[in-house]
Amino acid sequence: MNNPTQQNFGETKQIICLANSRKNNGRCIAGIENIGTTKQKWIRPVSASPTGEISESVCAYSLANPIRVLDVLDVRLLGPSPSRHQSENWIIAQGRPWLYRGRVDSLDVLSGMTTSLNLWADGESSGKGLNDRISEGAIDQVSDSLMLVKVDGVELKTENGLRALFHYGKSDYALKVTDPAYERSFQCKPPGLYPLGPALLTVSLTEEPFKGYFYKLVAAIIELKSR
Repeated sequence: MNNPTQQNFGETKQIICLANSRKNNGRCIAGIENIGTTKQKWIRPVSASPTGEISESVCAYSLANPIRVLDVLDVRLLGPSPSRHQSENWIIAQGRPWLYRGRVDSLDVLSGMTTSLNLWADGESSGKGLNDRISEGAIDQVSDSLMLVKVDGVELKTENGLRALFHYGKSDYALKVTDPAYERSFQCKPPGLYPLGPALLTVSLTEEPFKGYFYKLVAAIIELKSR
């Protein structure tokens, strides 16, 4: 992980949280900058630890409530710290609480959706997944690691962990889910397929390779209710 440009004061970014997934012994939090533009910028706050995860105590904000997807947060940051394909990383300012500014509706984040027709490179699958990984040799062709996509429907498979099965663009996917809210909701359900309706999915690429591959993960599921 690169060191950010040194700044004595840092800066505050307001983000709409679109991922609060588990990572090692902490959390991987990411969102789009809440600046009202038609093309919002992704920001992933990271710590200075080797793997960048943030402890829950560090990311607690002034109301002492757990962070939820679609929360609006003020986050104090020291500066950008891109790491290979994870160009969205910013180092957090230690000891500065995150501030809760409210919540948004799922429709308020639609401008953050990707225009890509697939989830980076397709064609590589693990034994339990489908189009769920990218080889280490091909990762230099990737310039980002976060996407927000809209799907007409998603099925959650509760067997050997939780996976999201869905169709996007011209491809089918089966990706591991790291959204803690859905992991908790489905951990005691018997093995099977559980259909959900239309949804927004935050898809993330892992920072480090595992046995020669970087993996695509569903970091957040935002169900779109009928109106």
